[in-house]
Amino acid sequence: MDPSSSSSGSENARVNSHMRSPFGNQMFEVNVPQGVRSGQAFALIANGQRVMVTCPANARPGQKIRFQLPIKLSSDEIQSIKLNYQKDGWVRCLSTDLTFHWIRSEGEVDGQLKDSRDLTWAFERIAFVRELRSSATVSSKSKVDHSLQLVPAKEASLSTVVPAINNGTSLAQELSRYAAMPFQHKEAWFRQQIAKIQVPWEDGHIKINVRRENLLQDSMEATESITQGDMRKIFRFEFISEPGVDAGGVAREWFQLVSALLFNPDFALWSYSSINQMCMQINPSSGVANDEHLRYFHFTGRLLGKALFDRQIVAGHLVRPLYKHILGWPVTVADLEQLDADTYANLCKLKDLEDVEVSLKM
Repeated sequence: MDPSSSSSGSENARVNSHMRSPFGNQMFEVNVPQGVRSGQAFALIANGQRVMVTCPANARPGQKIRFQLPIKLSSDEIQSIKLNYQKDGWVRCLSTDLTFHWIRSEGEVDGQLKDSRDLTWAFERIAFVRELRSSATVSSKSKVDHSLQLVPAKEASLSTVVPAINNGTSLAQELSRYAAMPFQHKEAWFRQQIAKIQVPWEDGHIKINVRRENLLQDSMEATESITQGDMRKIFRFEFISEPGVDAGGVAREWFQLVSALLFNPDFALWSYSSINQMCMQINPSSGVANDEHLRYFHFTGRLLGKALFDRQIVAGHLVRPLYKHILGWPVTVADLEQLDADTYANLCKLKDLEDVEVSLKM
């Protein structure tokens, strides 16, 4: 009896088992024993366990049949699943509760502590991960409040089970495999996951009408009125008083124009990175220039998410710390340089002071 991923011309058999694995099933192939008739169950050993297989209809003795068994992993096998991005010395490791946790991989990036003075600057190894918590409000069960806070990286966790994808099985093994592949393979896998949750055109779509002279306001109002589930539908755009069919070109123009307006520093939502004029960071004074800045930030998030969902290009590039927050990656002191290069440089200079005790008090 052999494990098999595919087998043309084989009948599918039913296994008398109620077990379910978060890692999915493995396909096996076996020849029907002599004397076994259609609909009759027979016992065999597969994957180290005794199972009862029911011979499918139209299968004859000697014919190959296929059946699936839940994949079973030991605790050691589960904990051996890792995502090593070769970034900042942090590795994602799987726990037996099927959640990823961040583990510091000492020595890969920073090396071992050389002397007691290095211990003083251990804060350079400290990292935090954003944690988004949701809770229903007391006044309305349908409304959900969200709170964002930073937690130590080693306390952060990420579930590998996504109910809408892979029938609720864990994505840990797939993520571990594709993390080591070239970018083209990663993108192809990501697109496959997107296709699983995208709503087909015939099941409903969204039409957005905007005025070119009031593009940003109209776009924000229209997008913010769409429910979370409808964001997975196909969008079609139309500029009012400009007849035409959106075959893709109007959508590309909409994403480009709206994102350019949002990320324009003159609009005051975003400002340039302190070390890279091509990347944008959140403007801490955005509320002074725009009373509705929080709504526009929420709209920006929806715009970026939809662009990623629909393979559209936007005009803005974010600073690295923001991408880390989106991905749930550890944020370190080194990321401060992209937000405030002067403060980061002054912190680094403190290490050169002879009196470390005095520098810490400062």
